[in-house]
Amino acid sequence: MTAALAGETLFARPGIRGAVRRGELLLHYQPIVELGSRRPVGAEALLRWQQPTGLSAPGAFWHETDGPCVQEIGQFVLDTACRQLAAWRAEGLCAEVSVNTDPRELSRCWVASVYDALARNGLPAAALNVELTETSRIDAADGAEIAAALIRHGIGVALDDAGTGFNALAAVSELPLTELKIDRSFVARLGDPRADALVRGLVAISRELGMRTVAEGVETEQQAQILEHYGVQRAQGYLFSRPVAPEGLANYWRRASDLAGGARRLIEELATTGASPATIAAVLNRRGTPGPNGRNWRPASVARVLASAVELPRQRRQG
Repeated sequence: MTAALAGETLFARPGIRGAVRRGELLLHYQPIVELGSRRPVGAEALLRWQQPTGLSAPGAFWHETDGPCVQEIGQFVLDTACRQLAAWRAEGLCAEVSVNTDPRELSRCWVASVYDALARNGLPAAALNVELTETSRIDAADGAEIAAALIRHGIGVALDDAGTGFNALAAVSELPLTELKIDRSFVARLGDPRADALVRGLVAISRELGMRTVAEGVETEQQAQILEHYGVQRAQGYLFSRPVAPEGLANYWRRASDLAGGARRLIEELATTGASPATIAAVLNRRGTPGPNGRNWRPASVARVLASAVELPRQRRQG
């Protein structure tokens, strides 16, 4: 679910007002991976409220918070995510971050605050993706103007939970977008002809309109393979990582970098001897080399690494 919308009940209770000033809010981050290579490419910022009983994710009544409270929390999410991303990028870690935006935040002043957050943290516009939700509450004309301004600046604009609302297709036709996020409810039902048809349809629409697709809630390798087969480019979910604190995300990224540096070289070296992906996977597992997301190596995982190693130089030559 979304950073500003992912668990809304708690924000309607006494106590959330002023939580920013009391230092009770924080962000966790869920990695977003490229399905073809399984490399992490970014992270989604997810809001958490630290209470005496533990961390709470937003609940079902977020829409009942008033405008000033929404704007204060939204500004906290934006500022914190940009500051954290700048620190990660300085270490060569996470490249981009996605933040969620309540429709009540959308205004020219909010757009200016987005530009300011990027500038203050020395971030390129392409490092930020803004996710729009509750599309039925976005004014078409104002929303299109704001989304277009962000995109002209180089910021990504995504429609979150795509396909779940009656107004989703209207939003796709009316709002400039760079990304569609396929809702977890469709991912969970993959194998059902209706769900599969909807996912394929969303991918086709995205391709026709020049948008990227991201699948949410991916929990199994089978789901990941089906989504990749359908042309979905990116994914996030428990298969790769749960939402984690900033240091957890940094550790996840470092492990992925170690894979890219160590295991990738070994895979390519073994491939030059004519070893099959199955043989290479067996060698890696005998050596105890961690596979993607800490799992054992499979022939399909090895094949993906080899395919990405072949494609990268080709893409560079074309560029």
